Amino acid sequence: MEQAPLHINSIALSPQHDRLVVGGPDGFCAVLPATSSSSGGEGVLLKGHVGDVLDCKWFPSGQVSPLRRRELTLQVILTASADCTIRIFAAQDGLNPRTLKGHTRAITSTHIIGVGRQVLSASKDGTIRLWNVGEAKELQQWSIERKRAIEGLIVLEDQDMLASMGMEGEERIMLASTKDGVAVVPWTKPGWFVAKPEEAGHLLSMAYSPTHQLLATGHSDGVIHLRRLGSLPPNGPMGPVRLIRRNESPIYSLSFSSSDLLVGTSAGLPCRLDLEVKDETISVKVKEEYAGWEAVGVETWTEGNGSIWCAGGEGGIRRY
Repeated sequence: MEQAPLHINSIALSPQHDRLVVGGPDGFCAVLPATSSSSGGEGVLLKGHVGDVLDCKWFPSGQVSPLRRRELTLQVILTASADCTIRIFAAQDGLNPRTLKGHTRAITSTHIIGVGRQVLSASKDGTIRLWNVGEAKELQQWSIERKRAIEGLIVLEDQDMLASMGMEGEERIMLASTKDGVAVVPWTKPGWFVAKPEEAGHLLSMAYSPTHQLLATGHSDGVIHLRRLGSLPPNGPMGPVRLIRRNESPIYSLSFSSSDLLVGTSAGLPCRLDLEVKDETISVKVKEEYAGWEAVGVETWTEGNGSIWCAGGEGGIRRY
């Protein structure tokens, strides 16, 4: 097995919790054993990308295969790259039966719909695209205001949440993060753009908590913004925002673990924040500091089987 690269952009733990898929620079992507007792052996290289692998995900396990109409017996991985392609891999042997092409700039984020017959992708070309995996075909495309480069994608399908945003009747809506703010993209209706407050730095990361219906955005000035999604109407001002600032390090990564918020910064210093939401009041306290990181960025999070994983600069992957 080749040595991991000196930077990790994305990690994801398999549904069985025994293997990790890791995406890095210059097309590096690999399946690695999560523990010394994992059944995955030394690992499998996933070859084909020629640009940085920016996002990787496991298809739902034990469901119908996105590639054929039978029960899924092989674990399948979705990857997205700066080379403008999305690839489907078999985790066992690295076979790449499908490659999705159409984006014109780096693909930064993906979302698997249902069991995986369709996927969404977001790109720096300012578009979100819907794909039929089995046919390797683009089905639909959305463009955000001014074709801003999209860095992250969150998909909401809870009907109560959509109703609170005035989106009754929508099948789902998409939240696309850019350095200037968040674009709200409904499935059928025209979307709108939520600009960042003037005092905020560039938006670098985004996460959503279904438990609290809470959107968190991390910025280059070290500030985390928390707001209830119901306060993002298509018309009128945004609702109250809770600001958190632990230091001045840019917020590279955010992820919700149940009701807690996991935070990674450019200086490392990963932590777990406990959030309590009551009406429009959001209380925050530090629940846990994750020790062991030097002054390198924490870019990505994953969790499963009672463990939290984070990764980033200098190829570091840590389990807590």
